[in-house]
Amino acid sequence: MVTCRRVLGQIPRLADIPSSKSVAAVAASTRSPEQRWAAIYWDMWSLANATHHDDSNTAGLTWTRDGAEAVLLAAAGLLKRYTASR
Repeated sequence: MVTCRRVLGQIPRLADIPSSKSVAAVAASTRSPEQRWAAIYWDMWSLANATHHDDSNTAGLTWTRDGAEAVLLAAAGLLKRYTASR
């Protein structure tokens, strides 16, 4: 999970991703495709980022193999999506 978080953390250095604040300011039903991809990115970042912290909010966080594999696949998919044209 830490590796997934690191990969997700590098994506904004490689691609222009709308900020989470700008995406949240637009109703989901009216978001552009780019804003929808950004929403997925920021949700995955938030999910993987919890792994990197040891506080009261994340104390009960545990990962199943299926959950970890899903995050791994999502991180790989987002990396491919945002770097395909490079």
